[in-house]
Amino acid sequence: MPVFIGFTGTRTDLPPSQRAALEAVLRSLHVWGWGASMAHGDCVGADLAAHDIAMRLGYMVHVLPPLSNRYRAFCVGHQNYAPAEYMIRNRRIASMCTRLVAAPLSPEEEAPRSGTWATVRMARHLGKPITLVWPDGRVEDEPGAAAQVGGEAGAGDAEAAHGPVSG
Repeated sequence: MPVFIGFTGTRTDLPPSQRAALEAVLRSLHVWGWGASMAHGDCVGADLAAHDIAMRLGYMVHVLPPLSNRYRAFCVGHQNYAPAEYMIRNRRIASMCTRLVAAPLSPEEEAPRSGTWATVRMARHLGKPITLVWPDGRVEDEPGAAAQVGGEAGAGDAEAAHGPVSG
C-alpha cells in the first residue's frame, strides 16, 4: 500500500547535509514502494527542495500553496490546489498524508510558533508517523498511533525507512 507523504519545512535554504538526508529519506520511501505521492506547502526553502527531489524521483506531487505570495515558491506539480491560509493549508497536509516528513530549522522549543512545528503537532494529534530531518543530517522517526499499539503501520514504518522487514 503506497504512503502519501506530507512534507513541511523551514523557509530557509537547506544546508547540504539536510538536503542530502531529505533526498535519502524520500528515495527510501519511494524505492520500497511506499512513497508514490507527496504534498507540500509551496514555500521557498525546504518545500521547494522537497518538490525538486520528489519530481526527480517520480513522486506524484500535490502542491498546496499559501494564500500569501510572500514566501511562495510557485511550484507546479501534478495536482495543484487553491491557495489557503497557512494554518488551513498545514492542517490539510497533516490530514491527507499517511506519513509526515519534516525538515525544521531548529528544535520545537526554540520555534514553537513556526508553521513547520504546527504541522508536526497536527500530524502527532492525528496519530501520523513522522520523520524529522535535521540540519546536521540526522534523521529521527516518531511512530504513529497505529505503530504504538502494534498495528500494521509499525512494520511499514520500519520497511519504509530501512527496506523490507525480514522474519
